[in-house]
Amino acid sequence: MREVPKRFTGARLRLARQRCGRSQVDLGALVNVSHAFIGYLEAGHKSPSGLLLEALGQALEVEKGFFALPVPEEFRDEECHFRRRQSTPVGVRTQVLAHATLFGEFVECLENFLVLPPQQVPTIRASTVEQIERAADHCRHQYGLGDDLPVTNMARVLERAGVPITRFEGLSDKVDAFSRFGQRSLVVLNDKTASRSRWDMAHELGHLVMHAGIVGDAPDPEQQAHRFAAAFLLPRSAFVQEFQVSRYWSWEPLFRLKNRWHVSVGAILRRAFDLGLIDALRYRQAYKGLSAKGWLRNEPGEFPSDEPELVRVALAALPPLGVEVRDVIRELGWQPSLFAAVTGQALPEDTKRESDRVISLAVVRGRRRAKG
Repeated sequence: MREVPKRFTGARLRLARQRCGRSQVDLGALVNVSHAFIGYLEAGHKSPSGLLLEALGQALEVEKGFFALPVPEEFRDEECHFRRRQSTPVGVRTQVLAHATLFGEFVECLENFLVLPPQQVPTIRASTVEQIERAADHCRHQYGLGDDLPVTNMARVLERAGVPITRFEGLSDKVDAFSRFGQRSLVVLNDKTASRSRWDMAHELGHLVMHAGIVGDAPDPEQQAHRFAAAFLLPRSAFVQEFQVSRYWSWEPLFRLKNRWHVSVGAILRRAFDLGLIDALRYRQAYKGLSAKGWLRNEPGEFPSDEPELVRVALAALPPLGVEVRDVIRELGWQPSLFAAVTGQALPEDTKRESDRVISLAVVRGRRRAKG
């Protein structure tokens, strides 16, 4: 006879269901109950039998213990900065918010064993063009990037600043990326080209810097974050010196700039227009040329992606402490497939220590967070 669960947290069922992108109808059909009964379970009005609990876990890639844990701090739509918010279906936003909530819970679990990089994201209220340029300059100086050098690895900049990054594989094109400010801010990326991913990371850094604590949308937040990304990745003084306007149009110098600064030609052209280095006519002609060649979505001259490192390095630091990755998964109540989906990391076969390229991860000996 199957054991009846002693505790069941309905909100965790909802969270796991939303992460899978399933409706109550879909999940009910899968485990052979009505969608109304799934609703009762999620609302906490009913509890499942032991057999149903096992079936729910298998359907949602979690263990039975997942449903007995306290509700994590959930990511709310109004707290996050979504690209293309108005055109993004509610279901897609709900799914990616659930994904990010679980990733945040995973990072919190890691902090039971390790000291992760402290969050170092300044809060700078900026709305005018000049204010945004200065905010980006301030961040470049704070992160030791100087005035005139390309950013070598944008993912490393964010994660060294204490902002973990995860990718959402297969995310709808209606969401480019999003971020959420909190005690531990996070960035979630879609799977894009290297140049677009770098831009998205700088864009989300702009939101975290300029829009932290602002509930809802600031005036033109996306345009402000775009301007911040441009100023952060293409610092004004250096870009003005390097950008050359030729009487006879040529793509070659633009791709040389792309290769040096690791941003798209489209972003380079927009930066040149915003700084008054080309006029509106030249910009529109160039943009039309990008579109005609199919380069707006598939631009040539791409470079290796800046991949998140913090999670991989943290996981490699656990075994020398006597903690296996499977211990972390067990504490979270996840199945290995969910671990891979949320973290982007395969469950390691071996426990070999890896060199720390992000930051030294010091051990917190004996520290364990009380579980509510």
